[in-house]
Amino acid sequence: MKRDANPIIRYYEKLFIKPQKEKVLTMQRRIKGEIKAHRGKSLTAVLYKINPMVRGFAMYSVASETMGDMDNWLWHCRYQRCRNQHPNESEKWVYRRYVINHEKKNRFRSPDTGLYNVCFYDIPVRRFIILKKGMR
Repeated sequence: MKRDANPIIRYYEKLFIKPQKEKVLTMQRRIKGEIKAHRGKSLTAVLYKINPMVRGFAMYSVASETMGDMDNWLWHCRYQRCRNQHPNESEKWVYRRYVINHEKKNRFRSPDTGLYNVCFYDIPVRRFIILKKGMR
């Protein structure tokens, strides 16, 4: 199914806004740059840098499709970072060391501090009501 290029979608009395593709790609480049900049440092340092970026973008983007895609992409980036950090360890070892089941979701956590990652679905979606004529 082809996604609509129009970022504004009206559904009954609600207004849905999808972020532009360029904005999503820019955010992905920023997050990937932070992960690369913190190569060799602890996962705590990476999470302290990335979590506010994820929260901010999730508040800006209210489209659930975009949030799901970004969550999957971010999971892959974090997993690859942990695999690169420990090249001689097995996938199962990396998974046991860095991933926990928190509130029925698998999350990356820092083994040092217990800090865990923020997912895009953690941020509640706010819907905006369309104003009728004469309400402004």
